[in-house]
Amino acid sequence: MSVGWSGHKPYEFADFFEGHFHKRGMEVVHSRTLDFFGDLNYLKRFDLIMPNGTMGEITEEQENNLIEVVRLGVNLVRVHVGAGDAFRSSLNYQWMIGGQFLGHPYVGEYEVRLTQKDHATCSGIPTKFIVNTEQYYMLVDPSIEAETAYIYENQEVEMPVAWVKRWGKGRVFYSSLGHDPIEYKKFPEMRLLLTNAIKFLVE
Repeated sequence: MSVGWSGHKPYEFADFFEGHFHKRGMEVVHSRTLDFFGDLNYLKRFDLIMPNGTMGEITEEQENNLIEVVRLGVNLVRVHVGAGDAFRSSLNYQWMIGGQFLGHPYVGEYEVRLTQKDHATCSGIPTKFIVNTEQYYMLVDPSIEAETAYIYENQEVEMPVAWVKRWGKGRVFYSSLGHDPIEYKKFPEMRLLLTNAIKFLVE
């Protein structure tokens, strides 16, 4: 699903992810609206759902269906603004995702550190790697796999970058990395983290 503010390239991201999934032998259904979130039985057909959109609104029925279908065992993967800054008024959705974007006053090069190196999503990725992208400051669930030192206004905190969490029988993967699809080509660790997460969720 791709919706939302065009500045965050929802359609370009959707095309990139569609190709990424196809290369791994996965069948993809791509929608440019939230309409199918209104059909719980339709959502149950999928192994993985990847909504991608900035801000926006989701109806109560759509939110309830998405939350319920993940609880029933359909997995959810979301990256960067496609989840961290989506549906700001939907608290239950944010609870399921495990985090909410607050700001990104720093954009540039920074180090990402894996904190659960033995997790399947971290397989083959160095314990530390460098990216050059927006660095998100978020309210987060404490279940994390990668983090970075966020330094702003003379304060330094360990800020989660990516995590996997349970939601009922389903699992949710979120990564704040990836402001532009081209970054997944520039930074192989970022791409491998997503690839590992997809594999982990659907197997």
